[in-house]
Amino acid sequence: MRMTVKVIALTAALAGCGSGGGSNGGHADTGFGANQAVPAAETCTAFCQREVDCGIELCDEDTGTTTEQQFQSLLISECESLCTDSLIQSNVPSTAWSCLFTDSCRQVYGADACHVGASYSCMAN
Repeated sequence: MRMTVKVIALTAALAGCGSGGGSNGGHADTGFGANQAVPAAETCTAFCQREVDCGIELCDEDTGTTTEQQFQSLLISECESLCTDSLIQSNVPSTAWSCLFTDSCRQVYGADACHVGASYSCMAN
């Protein structure tokens, strides 16, 4: 399953949402998204919100623009349409779920610190 928009593509292989293949790319970790409250329930709503928030912020940081922000609602809707709560719950260990919210976005999606095959890439216009 793919969640792709011309400007931004996110990957979270663990949930089947996303497409891309980014890495830190030499960008400094600003700490954005670190130490967030971990949702008690493993749901697509929480997962997609986190994935899209992180992806947009990382692409904003990488490109020095805020162009991607206009796609936030669309990306969340698309991710949620491709995702099921049972898929998240059966494929994401509780330690990885916590890590997705407590580590910074760049650690999670740029360095796969949670060891779930997560990555991101920013697409050119």
